[in-house]
Amino acid sequence: MEIKESTGASAAQIEAAALEYITPQSMRKVVRRPKTEALDQHVMVPFKDGAISTRVGGEGKTVLLVHGWSANQTDMFYYVPPLVEQGFRVVALDLPAHGEATGLTAGLDQLAEGGTAIKSLDFVSDFDTLPALIVHSIDDPTIPVSVAEDLASYWKNSELLKVDGFKHRGLLKDEKLINRVVDFVT
Repeated sequence: MEIKESTGASAAQIEAAALEYITPQSMRKVVRRPKTEALDQHVMVPFKDGAISTRVGGEGKTVLLVHGWSANQTDMFYYVPPLVEQGFRVVALDLPAHGEATGLTAGLDQLAEGGTAIKSLDFVSDFDTLPALIVHSIDDPTIPVSVAEDLASYWKNSELLKVDGFKHRGLLKDEKLINRVVDFVT
């Protein structure tokens, strides 16, 4: 017996759509070698039935670098040298089903357990005492700036830095922005 939802889709179609939703697109499973010597340890951390890939370097207070959807830890490597130079221990990781981490799918629950602390805006109030710098390019074609504005409005102790001309990934490599973030963390 075929189950039909109000959309007219079958159960198989709904399942296929859900699976597509939690499967990172354009997954870069081949991770480029670190562009920095500062991440001198590679550790596969057991997670559920697989592992999360981490690279660690430096000493001091820990800064966790978490990439976005369909990305991997190498996207964050430009932040590593300046953070290590400022006396931080840096941990860059690959979330489930990304980079060198195991798995083929990653639902929000897996991502939250795998390394991120915030699953939705509902939890932001728990971090009111922690300062946050939210950086977003207003010309980002993937994530609208309104998402960053909403996050900043919920996070009482945050600063929203809107920039322009960086699209979706450009702010991961811009030296001036990286220095601004490192200054904030310091």
